[in-house]
Amino acid sequence: MLVPVIDLRLRFDADEAPCTPTTVTIVVYVTDGAGGQRPLGLVVDAVSDVLEANPEQIKVPPSFGTEVDTRFMESMITVGDRMVLVLRIDGLLDGTELEELAVLDEVSLGGEPQGIGV
Repeated sequence: MLVPVIDLRLRFDADEAPCTPTTVTIVVYVTDGAGGQRPLGLVVDAVSDVLEANPEQIKVPPSFGTEVDTRFMESMITVGDRMVLVLRIDGLLDGTELEELAVLDEVSLGGEPQGIGV
């Protein structure tokens, strides 16, 4: 299976930036169109902390109005005097992108592409 990698800067419509010594790829699992799990690599500028949260720390993100795209926000966590946004990992790829990945998996395993022009 291929592990696709997406640059979160580009996904969030931020300015492109060169990789630096702190740039890393985080591997997460997203729910595919068939209800299964598949790996996805996320390129991020840096990782400063890995946090564990108790259920009472998890809050619904506030409404930011129309100025901020919140479709990638799952929740917020209070850590001391900071608020940390939690990404909606399953929302990073839409259904069409997940279908295209399934086709690439098929092709990488030697099968014939089905469903999209490859």
